[in-house]
Amino acid sequence: MNPSNKGIKSYIRENKYIILNIITSFSFGFLIYVIFRSNSIFNIIDKNLSENWRIPNWIKYNLPDGLWLFSLNSTILLIWKNHRSLPFIFWIAFITSISIIIEYLQQHRIIKGTFDINDIFAYIISLITFVLLLVLRKNSQKHKS
Repeated sequence: MNPSNKGIKSYIRENKYIILNIITSFSFGFLIYVIFRSNSIFNIIDKNLSENWRIPNWIKYNLPDGLWLFSLNSTILLIWKNHRSLPFIFWIAFITSISIIIEYLQQHRIIKGTFDINDIFAYIISLITFVLLLVLRKNSQKHKS
């Protein structure tokens, strides 16, 4: 069943802030990763920035992970509109837990990667920010009605 253009436009209009959260958080995480961490032409930008400003390591190495988790949690919100539903709560908890578990598996060299406790802090801050925005969104919707 194909939704009508009017249905798609209405859906996008109703969810524009969630969609904006998904796109901006994913894009900023991607740009930070590409500019500061990849071995590409963008390293020239990093070297030029480093000469003029000192970019903190947590921005280069931990912020992208938190932004990507925030984007994924926002995508789950878009899928399950009712944020009180059991599937929504399950997926938010599952994805966040998996992110943290992966860090610990890296620490114990069970999977390849570099353990960084700051990545875990980034995940926790991302989750807290996500929940706070949900509460603010819910409160603003109550005041509108």
